[in-house]
Amino acid sequence: MLITELGYFALLAALILAILQVVLPTVGVMRDHVAWQRLAPSLAWAQFAAKRLPISNPSSG
Repeated sequence: MLITELGYFALLAALILAILQVVLPTVGVMRDHVAWQRLAPSLAWAQFAAKRLPISNPSSG
Protein backbone atom coordinates (compact mmCIF):
# COMPACT_ATOMS: atom_id res chain seq x y z
CA MET A 1 0.00 0.00 0.00
CA LEU A 2 1.00 3.55 -0.55
CA ILE A 3 0.65 4.49 3.13
CA THR A 4 3.14 1.82 4.18
CA GLU A 5 5.62 2.97 1.55
CA LEU A 6 5.18 6.55 2.70
CA GLY A 7 6.03 5.46 6.25
CA TYR A 8 9.20 3.72 5.10
CA PHE A 9 10.19 6.77 3.08
CA ALA A 10 9.59 9.05 6.07
CA LEU A 11 11.71 6.89 8.38
CA LEU A 12 14.49 6.74 5.80
CA ALA A 13 14.33 10.52 5.48
CA ALA A 14 14.54 10.81 9.28
CA LEU A 15 17.63 8.58 9.29
CA ILE A 16 19.32 10.69 6.63
CA LEU A 17 18.41 13.88 8.49
CA ALA A 18 19.83 12.43 11.72
CA ILE A 19 23.12 11.68 10.00
CA LEU A 20 23.22 15.17 8.51
CA GLN A 21 22.36 16.66 11.90
CA VAL A 22 25.50 15.12 13.35
CA VAL A 23 27.88 15.58 10.44
CA LEU A 24 27.17 19.10 9.14
CA PRO A 25 27.39 21.04 12.44
CA THR A 26 30.46 19.04 13.48
CA VAL A 27 32.24 19.83 10.23
CA GLY A 28 31.05 23.41 10.61
CA VAL A 29 32.77 23.65 13.99
CA MET A 30 35.96 22.09 12.67
CA ARG A 31 36.12 24.38 9.62
CA ASP A 32 34.62 27.45 11.32
CA HIS A 33 31.53 27.59 9.07
CA VAL A 34 28.90 29.34 11.15
CA ALA A 35 26.14 28.68 8.60
CA TRP A 36 26.69 24.92 8.87
CA GLN A 37 26.59 25.14 12.67
CA ARG A 38 23.24 26.94 12.50
CA LEU A 39 21.71 24.07 10.51
CA ALA A 40 21.38 21.89 13.62
CA PRO A 41 18.05 23.27 14.92
CA SER A 42 16.45 23.22 11.47
CA LEU A 43 17.59 19.66 10.88
CA ALA A 44 16.22 18.67 14.29
CA TRP A 45 12.77 20.04 13.42
CA ALA A 46 12.87 18.37 10.00
CA GLN A 47 13.81 15.08 11.63
CA PHE A 48 10.93 15.45 14.09
CA ALA A 49 8.50 16.08 11.24
CA ALA A 50 9.79 13.09 9.27
CA LYS A 51 9.38 10.83 12.30
CA ARG A 52 5.89 12.18 12.98
CA LEU A 53 4.63 11.63 9.44
CA PRO A 54 4.15 7.84 9.59
CA ILE A 55 2.37 8.11 12.96
CA SER A 56 -0.18 10.68 11.78
CA ASN A 57 -1.99 8.34 9.42
CA PRO A 58 -5.67 9.35 9.58
CA SER A 59 -6.91 6.05 8.15
CA SER A 60 -5.27 3.85 10.79
CA GLY A 61 -7.86 2.41 13.06
